[in-house]
Amino acid sequence: MPTGAEEPTGSAVPADLVLGLRQELIHCDLIVSGMANPSSRRSTFPAELLSSYTGELVYAPHGGANQDVLSRMREAIASAVPVEGIVAVARHWPRQLISLRLQFTSPRLECLPWELLSHPDAIGSGIRIAVWRDTESRYLPTCGGRIVLLTSSAPIDQGSTGHAEIAHIYNLLVAHQSVTVHELPGATVSQIRDVLNLRRPAAIYIAVHTIDGKLLLQGASAASVACHDFLPEQLARVLRETDSAEVILLNACDSATHFADSPPIAKIVADETGCTVIGTAAKLPAEVGLKFAESFYELLVQGSEVIGAYHGALSSVRTMSRFSALSGAMVMYSSNPNVVVFPVSPHARARRSYEGLCHQLDLVGGDLQALVSRKLKEADQIERAAFAASRLAMARDEVTSLADNWVEGVDDNQSIVSVTMICGSLDRAFAAALGVMHKAMASSLPCAVAAERVSQYRYGWDAEMERLNECIMT
Repeated sequence: MPTGAEEPTGSAVPADLVLGLRQELIHCDLIVSGMANPSSRRSTFPAELLSSYTGELVYAPHGGANQDVLSRMREAIASAVPVEGIVAVARHWPRQLISLRLQFTSPRLECLPWELLSHPDAIGSGIRIAVWRDTESRYLPTCGGRIVLLTSSAPIDQGSTGHAEIAHIYNLLVAHQSVTVHELPGATVSQIRDVLNLRRPAAIYIAVHTIDGKLLLQGASAASVACHDFLPEQLARVLRETDSAEVILLNACDSATHFADSPPIAKIVADETGCTVIGTAAKLPAEVGLKFAESFYELLVQGSEVIGAYHGALSSVRTMSRFSALSGAMVMYSSNPNVVVFPVSPHARARRSYEGLCHQLDLVGGDLQALVSRKLKEADQIERAAFAASRLAMARDEVTSLADNWVEGVDDNQSIVSVTMICGSLDRAFAAALGVMHKAMASSLPCAVAAERVSQYRYGWDAEMERLNECIMT
């Protein structure tokens, strides 16, 4: 394990933080396990403080960041959130990593460096927090492969250490039997599209320059001064078309920086694909990006969840005394960072099946809502019923896989019995719901009526899913 990286201890404890700007009040709802603890407090972020902090990030790569400014900004961020609620969560789950999801109701808040909350001194000693920003996407890529793609691109007149970086990470990961690693140095747009179609990697590392909110790729595969502006929307389109990547690390300066006329590159890609995307809200020295990347991927291929690998990689950056201030510039956008991308143990595979099960049930819920509304044409109703049936069948597969892996990987007999019983109950509910949807597909039962009946099953399986969550995720 890389020096300085923290090994995750169990699953992250989920907590949501909804931030809204109301004049000079920042309203926070800290939600833990479905229970909301609203808190409003008067907290201002003087423009000069934010400007000073942004300026210090410019000096930080040279080891000259003003620690006083960094501390003041960290204190201002911490004063805006319900610290007492976070501390209470930490006391209830000691030593657990707290996964703090941020949702914003004001664009003005998104520009602030909330990642500073994950600093060990921000909330309290011994409290481990990983801060991530929720995305607008609820699509979850399901490539399910064990491939890591390492790619870099830069016109020769721009200068780049990307090729050396991916070679270093390749040498680090190639010994792991849990993954297959592919290098693609000097990549063009067409080469990236081709390799995504062919390999459908689960994890992608991209080392490129950026300019004006665009990725700067080579215009030709050979060493060339020609360049191609690759819009984040274009990258997102290629990823969607190939159903590639569950997690992307953009080692690209300012890829998570907010600009006046557009959101960050990382946010655009995450919103439009459902991938977890990590970018940088500053110009990072090559050694900082490399330190983060090697720790992140090392933890990922060892079976860590994305959230745990992210937290461990931040911890590694903080061990770099000259550049520790830049750990707050690593920003993660995600719709679900609890995914185990490379499950290397039965327990990890069970966790992955659980996440897949939750995703399928979310999709089924959307199908049922559309059918119950009775707004679809008859042909569209049959098609939507078929979608729901297919997803229920996949949910049954995930339940079977989850139960099998839990039995194989857990020593606690009581836990095995509990999970097995819950999975059996869920499988019976899904089978019954699937039978109802088949009747709708055969036109022997109106689709809206079938959806209403299946919706009744949901009350039962939602309760079972809550029980399963307690067993699997804690």
